[in-house]
Amino acid sequence: MSVEYVLDCGDRVMLRASGDDEELLSRYLWCDECRIWRRVIEQVDPADLDAEVGG
Repeated sequence: MSVEYVLDCGDRVMLRASGDDEELLSRYLWCDECRIWRRVIEQVDPADLDAEVGG
C-alpha cells in the first residue's frame, strides 16, 4: 500500500507505507518537479483522495 505526502512546494509524492509514516512529517523528500529536496508538510488522508476522485 502507498501513502501520499504533500511537499512544501505543493507537489505530492507517493511512498510505500511503513511503520514510521509519522516520522516522515517535517523531513525532506526529493521533488521530481523542483529537482531539489523539499520538506514534507502533511500526509494525505486516503478518504480525501476518494472525495477528489468522486468515489
